[in-house]
Amino acid sequence: MKRENDDIHHEKKKDPAFDVKKTEEYKSLKEEYDALVLENKEILKELSKVKQSEKDNLELAKNFKKDMDRMKERFAEKERQIESDISSKLAKNLLLVQDNFEKSFKMVKDENILTGFKMIYANLENTIKELGVVKFKVNQGDEFDESCMNAVFAEPAGEGNKDNTVSKVFRDGYKHVLTDKILRYAEVSIYKE
Repeated sequence: MKRENDDIHHEKKKDPAFDVKKTEEYKSLKEEYDALVLENKEILKELSKVKQSEKDNLELAKNFKKDMDRMKERFAEKERQIESDISSKLAKNLLLVQDNFEKSFKMVKDENILTGFKMIYANLENTIKELGVVKFKVNQGDEFDESCMNAVFAEPAGEGNKDNTVSKVFRDGYKHVLTDKILRYAEVSIYKE
């Protein structure tokens, strides 16, 4: 019997009227296959778009981080600059108060009051130093430097005195340590030929 079934099956294959491609099941499978291939192509296109979008977003995130780091640096620098400006302005105002104390030392005759003034003056000096402001010394005979000195008088240069040198110091100068910015020029008199 098996031989008979094999013969029938074998005969169907050889039958020229029988074409597998013309069967309904084949047509249905072929349509399903074509639909799956088309769907696969669409999925691959979508996947490619998603991968490109991911790459673009990653690049965007990297650029955003770089921008944020640069912005943080700029803000930190701006903060330092503002802090420096505030301490400089405050120190300038305190220097005026300090000048008045120095003048009062010459006028006050009572030792107790003078001692109190000197204590306040010392506190004022420390506060100015804490703001990053220091006194720079100018001495008689130093070369005049217009970047840190202001010549308020000129005296004729006599024997042994060089032209354009400091003859007297009227007021010390101050500068901000961190910025090296001159807050107050030293007031001097210079020799001129």
